[in-house]
Amino acid sequence: MMKSSIHIIISYSLAILLFPSDLLAQDKVRRNVSDYKATILYEQGTEKYQASEFRDAIALFEQVVEIQSRQNGNDSVPLSKTLNSLGLCYLNLHDYNTALSFFQRAIIILEKILGKDDPDYAVCSSNIGLCFFYLGDYSKALDYLLQALIIREGVFGKDHPDYAANLSDIGDCYRELGYYAEALEYHKQALRKYEILYGSDNHYFYARLGNIGHYYRNLGDYSMALDCYNRALQICEGIYGQNSDYINLLNDIGSCYIRLGDYSRALEYHQQAINVAEKVSGKNNVDYVRCLNFIGICYRLLGDSSRALDYQLQALEIEKRIKGEGDTFTLNCIEMCYQDMGNTIMALEFIQQALAIEEKQMGKEHPYYAELLCNVASCYVQCGDFTEAIENYQESLSIIERTVGKKHPSYSTILRNLGICYYYLHDVEKATRCLQSYYETETEYIARTFSTLTEAQRSIFWEQDNRFFLDAIYEMCVQLSTSNMNRTAYNVALFSKGLLLNTEIEIRTTILESGDDELIQMLNELQESHSRLDRINNNALGKKSEIDSLNNVI
Repeated sequence: MMKSSIHIIISYSLAILLFPSDLLAQDKVRRNVSDYKATILYEQGTEKYQASEFRDAIALFEQVVEIQSRQNGNDSVPLSKTLNSLGLCYLNLHDYNTALSFFQRAIIILEKILGKDDPDYAVCSSNIGLCFFYLGDYSKALDYLLQALIIREGVFGKDHPDYAANLSDIGDCYRELGYYAEALEYHKQALRKYEILYGSDNHYFYARLGNIGHYYRNLGDYSMALDCYNRALQICEGIYGQNSDYINLLNDIGSCYIRLGDYSRALEYHQQAINVAEKVSGKNNVDYVRCLNFIGICYRLLGDSSRALDYQLQALEIEKRIKGEGDTFTLNCIEMCYQDMGNTIMALEFIQQALAIEEKQMGKEHPYYAELLCNVASCYVQCGDFTEAIENYQESLSIIERTVGKKHPSYSTILRNLGICYYYLHDVEKATRCLQSYYETETEYIARTFSTLTEAQRSIFWEQDNRFFLDAIYEMCVQLSTSNMNRTAYNVALFSKGLLLNTEIEIRTTILESGDDELIQMLNELQESHSRLDRINNNALGKKSEIDSLNNVI
């Protein structure tokens, strides 16, 4: 194919020499020569891209852009296609700002020529959404991804691979914005689409099943998360044997047991994962490093921080060999080991390294940068420097507010930590203000999440969140002993009662609407027994003073 194309170019070049007087023909020949050259270069660039040789692909695509701009100006569909390809190269190189600039140039051309209802426009919109996602602007990412979803539904219908992929990406945005229940629903939809399209024994299905496992894990429903991970593991092994995805799923199962507090069992899964990783790819790879980090985390949680540190430092050494510097996750793990060992100076050194790398890769306006600032603050808290801790928490809070908004769970957590710092500095007014804001944002998050969960999931979620929510407010109420904090503590008690009462009302409504006479009779008997007990205790439900207040909570 290559020889044939070159022969055509040479033939057209000879035609220009043989018929110099025909200027129109010469121009046509030149344009055809340029078109053929652009086509060849684009094909070569595509081959390089598919081989993951992105720098070489960029050099070839840039030549194509130059030819297409000279031939057709700055507004042509072929040019938009090449600009999109350049964007994809930079996206794979993690240069998201440059990728975004190419996608934005491409989408302007497509809107002008083809309009917003074209599938190519949807592709570009989706790519822009991914850039904003990786840059930490999840709200903008969501806007572009939802726009792409609407276009794809109109063009292809709902049973199309691009539509399914779009659902999954939207789910990821909701996850990062802290809307875990919404994220879960989108990933469930994506899973159903992939099952319709490809069945359940394929990479698409088990990858999405693993994603759903992540969301159940975030919601604290570890039983459901483990079920998803184990099913995905079984499908993966049946198709590919023990590959990189298999290793990651073993680590996911291990991380669930970490959340459950069963560190010994978690360690077994992470050790199994590292054995497979070494057998599959050796020690100098990302999978092996990830396993080292998880094993280190297990030993730290088991109380052996010195042994944990050995694993984390091994991971850091391999990362430096592979890419010249450590990963922020590894540096963060090392920092936590040093904190546990009481070595705050070394902890600060490693977390500052992680912060510098994150700033270089993503910039300061990113939620992960804010998360690392919280770890810096935690180091200062440990060494008693609450003023420095507050400064880092406040910067982190501002970044979270600008990037993912006040409704994100991290926002309320930082407010709580700020309140505690102000308490230790004896600034009662600021401590009270922060903890009241914490109460307001946290109750909104809990109520929003609670309303979308099943009864079993509510119980698990509340048990997990209740520990931080109630304890933090009650403890500070005792310590600060101000009228505002007492009122906040009272409101917390009412809120928790309101959630439980609301759940009871929903259960009663569901039973009554079921039409099951036997079940309804049992409910009536239970309510009658409850009322008799209240009368015996001379404390009928209708006379409880809290009920009026509860109406304001539900």
